[in-house]
Amino acid sequence: MPNQAIQWTAGAGRLSKAQYSSGPRRCWAKPLARSIDMSIEAVVGKPAMDARADPSFRHTRWFLLAYYSLFAMWGIRSAWPTVPSRLDIMVPLSLYAVASWWVVVDARLRGRAVSLLSQQWFFLAAGLLVPVYVIWSRGWRGVWYLALHGVLGYLLATVCMNAVALLYHSIVPGP
Repeated sequence: MPNQAIQWTAGAGRLSKAQYSSGPRRCWAKPLARSIDMSIEAVVGKPAMDARADPSFRHTRWFLLAYYSLFAMWGIRSAWPTVPSRLDIMVPLSLYAVASWWVVVDARLRGRAVSLLSQQWFFLAAGLLVPVYVIWSRGWRGVWYLALHGVLGYLLATVCMNAVALLYHSIVPGP
């Protein structure tokens, strides 16, 4: 019986085979299966998957790479403080953009998505809202993460600034 529209049931509200297999009507099946699996895991007591082992949390590694790269760039730029540069405004704006983007992606992957109307505030007030989000989402560990990465970023910028200044002044003799 190929190429025939076969009705599974003739009852009202039932889907035909053609309707069921077309388009977004079958989207409910996978999330429902996942929720059933998760509820079974909750009853059985299976341990939850560690967020660090989950490949969907790879965004944190990329964020840290961008974060430390921007701090290194800021340190290299700071080797010449008297010379005006566009990097003086571009690096902090890039840090704000990267941090706010990370918050939006992290919140979505953790199942607490930030609404579209609130996402702009994470960019405009990143210096206040990003640390608040990190502490809210990770508890007291968030305080340690913020302190660790803040100190390491500052140290990296300082080391890069001093290394570039030392290299530059050893190559180009001053007056």
